[in-house]
Amino acid sequence: MSSTLAARIACLVTLAVAASANAQEKLRVGDPAPPITAAEWVQGDVTGIESGKVALVEFWATWCGPCKKSIPHLDALHERYAGKGLVIIGVSNEKPEIVKPFVKGRGSGMSYPVAVDQNDTTSTAWMKAAGQNGIPCAFLVTRDGKVAWIGHPADPAMDEAIPKLLAGKFDPALEKRAAPLLSAAERAAKQRNYREAYGHLDKVVEMDPRVFSSAVLARYELMLTGEKNVEAANEYLAEKIEGYAGDAITLAEIADALVNDPELKPRNLELAAAAAEGVRNAAPERAESLAVVAMVQYANGEVAEAIENQQQAWMLASPLEKAEYRRLLDIYRSNASRRPVTSR
Repeated sequence: MSSTLAARIACLVTLAVAASANAQEKLRVGDPAPPITAAEWVQGDVTGIESGKVALVEFWATWCGPCKKSIPHLDALHERYAGKGLVIIGVSNEKPEIVKPFVKGRGSGMSYPVAVDQNDTTSTAWMKAAGQNGIPCAFLVTRDGKVAWIGHPADPAMDEAIPKLLAGKFDPALEKRAAPLLSAAERAAKQRNYREAYGHLDKVVEMDPRVFSSAVLARYELMLTGEKNVEAANEYLAEKIEGYAGDAITLAEIADALVNDPELKPRNLELAAAAAEGVRNAAPERAESLAVVAMVQYANGEVAEAIENQQQAWMLASPLEKAEYRRLLDIYRSNASRRPVTSR
């Protein structure tokens, strides 16, 4: 079993285990998120958790060393995902005259909203209710206002959960149910018992194909690089791509893996192109869709077409995302004379 396949399955297991944490506390995963009661907002144009947005609420303090180490990471998450619907809110129970100069001194390195707690009201409703005694501590909240994850902001599981939440593909209850099946699939894959591993992964996918699209890719990789049944692997994924028609987010995930995952060899760029076309059909004239199409075209050696689509994506992108779109556009332009590559 390849290292990336092991990591792909292990990541699914980690999220599933994390989803079952804090079951004995008053504030649990799946519960409505409490309000944020602020004595003062030090920076940011929000006043609390917004409906329709994914929230990352972190409790911290200026004197806390681990909190300071988490700030650059949170700021990077803010820069990466703010345009996609993530709102990060830092909450401190210190006095405003302590928090304000600290935040100001960080400048652009701490660009997300920061609130000062009002008489520990917010800390009590979140931290104490969830049985959390140490900081930094982060809470992830779904677009419909439910607590989805609780833990340390340096935990890789948080980073894995954020894009899933933004895509509407993180369900703590399902993750918990899937945990034993995913663990069994990992054990079977290590023993090269492919039939058993496929069976466990299929049961996970049946729970919710959209939430567990990563399990689809894990099965594809196992067929491709473990069992080395290339034809069957490609037939399996082609069928799944058809089944995900209308789901731009999952199809983009599949296209990206087919193009960029070094373990998915031999690469099948025909399948990547099919997934990218599905993205375009599901969400036409969106920056994200055009960028996926451009990525696959560039991988296929269709550089002129990739440049055209990436330029349109750059023009449509939000201000926070324009720099990354432009970076890719410049790469495509710098390789305008590239010759086509073989897709298989």
